Amino acid sequence: MWAADRAPTPEEQERFLATTRESALKYAQSLPDFICTQQIHRYMKRSNGSWREIDWLTVRLSFSSSGERYALVQVNGFATNLPYESLRGSTSQGEFGSLLRGIFEPDAGGQFRFDRWASLNRWRVAVYSYRLPWGVASHYILRFRDELTGATSQTQTGLAGELSIDAETNAVLRITASATEIPSGFPIRSSTSTITYGYAEIGGRRYLLPSEAAVETSTERL
Repeated sequence: MWAADRAPTPEEQERFLATTRESALKYAQSLPDFICTQQIHRYMKRSNGSWREIDWLTVRLSFSSSGERYALVQVNGFATNLPYESLRGSTSQGEFGSLLRGIFEPDAGGQFRFDRWASLNRWRVAVYSYRLPWGVASHYILRFRDELTGATSQTQTGLAGELSIDAETNAVLRITASATEIPSGFPIRSSTSTITYGYAEIGGRRYLLPSEAAVETSTERL
């Protein structure tokens, strides 16, 4: 166990990140196939800085080793058959493992740096900053669906943020992820996600699962 009053040596950091990467890449395979209900509340920021709720969504999320599938069930409490991808405004995907895996993929070009020790709930965590450069190595995609026309556009970006990693188990307990190097002219000008993980029981076993996710984006009308 590292001493809390000093930063780990480069060798210690390398070993710690190698174990964390192995755990992150195996994370999706360690989970059982399951279906859960996801509640999503979407807000818009007023010119005075306050927030106005624009709608709330009920989504059926199916998870398996092949990835995540989203089915829109209700909008503002009313049943709907609309595809999740058809929603206008901001939506997100990947909280159940895709983002975590993408950060640690060997070909993602990730750069990691130890920043500090911290506490998250009752866990002692090592906080690392990371950066994934824009380009072929980056798998992060922003998608925008115009609320007026319904037209969809997307672009590839870089990614940067922080990882809060359990010092004992090497499990990632929180991710912050901000899109970087967004191409000029793309409607989304900033996008930041924060995903917090917690333990839940499924079929009599405890699994580390996303417990809360927040996504904040800003756009400009072209």
